[in-house]
Amino acid sequence: MTQDAAQARKGGGLSVAGWPLQRKIAALLAIPLLLAATLAGLRVQSDLSDSRQAGTSAKQVTVIQPRPPWSRPSPTTPPARAT
Repeated sequence: MTQDAAQARKGGGLSVAGWPLQRKIAALLAIPLLLAATLAGLRVQSDLSDSRQAGTSAKQVTVIQPRPPWSRPSPTTPPARAT
């Protein structure tokens, strides 16, 4: 049996059993890092979208300012009557 035939029976070149230890460790670390980077990118994109929506809402809101204390009627003074 030739080496190519034996390799084809084992599953081809995708078999991890034949990989050197350094490559196995690199793959073990690379896969979670890529997944974490992808999820972090999606989270940042979502947060940017939320901040844009908040900015748009803030432009549409009318803020009613409270009256200054000196322009409020005194609680002991009865309201003025219209004559």
